[in-house]
Amino acid sequence: MLGDLDRMESGDVAIELAIWFHDVVYDPKSRDNEALSARFFEIYLALWLDSTLSDNVVRLILATDYSQERSGRPDEDLIRDIDLAILAADPADYLVYAEAIRREYGHVPDSEFVAGRRAILKRFLAGRIYFTDGFSAFESFARRNIESEIELLGIDLESK
Repeated sequence: MLGDLDRMESGDVAIELAIWFHDVVYDPKSRDNEALSARFFEIYLALWLDSTLSDNVVRLILATDYSQERSGRPDEDLIRDIDLAILAADPADYLVYAEAIRREYGHVPDSEFVAGRRAILKRFLAGRIYFTDGFSAFESFARRNIESEIELLGIDLESK
């Protein structure tokens, strides 16, 4: 993510800090990782920074919660696009990512995982994936990867 931020040449310190902290608390069984990560940042670092910067970092960490609607703020769009950059990866790299997601949710039975993953992927396909100029060129690559994963999930489900 930091490499993608560098390529965007934004120089936004709040985004960089949010990248470092957005998954500092991560439990695949939890639904409040972003809130817990934001709280971690507030407890351990925010007091040492300017309050405006700290508030922006917390807001950006929370923006990586995809159960929330996009706000349309450019910095939030950028961190979300950076966070979703993997979706437009080379197909072989994307497959490695998709396999890692399955291992991450190894506690979920196959049929539930497939249904949940397909629903998430279809939500991505229902609208734009990338909202910044720096990522819009990757939209078609992300869509192809997602469509391929949905197809593979269908094949996997049928073979079980």
